[in-house]
Amino acid sequence: PTRSRGLGDVYKRQEEIYLSGLAEDLSRHFGTKIMIKKAGQKGKVEIEFYNNDDLDRLIRRLKKT
Repeated sequence: PTRSRGLGDVYKRQEEIYLSGLAEDLSRHFGTKIMIKKAGQKGKVEIEFYNNDDLDRLIRRLKKT
């Protein structure tokens, strides 16, 4: 059975699409996987690194921004 989607569901889906696209853009920019997780008004941005050199590269890049 299909249920009708409320306005809140529509906004939530639009936000998920926006955050997913933003995470993809950031992943391309930084050259590593980035995830944006949101719960209510709070959230996290997770940046993966694979070794110490990669972490140093990311930190240098973040400091430039």
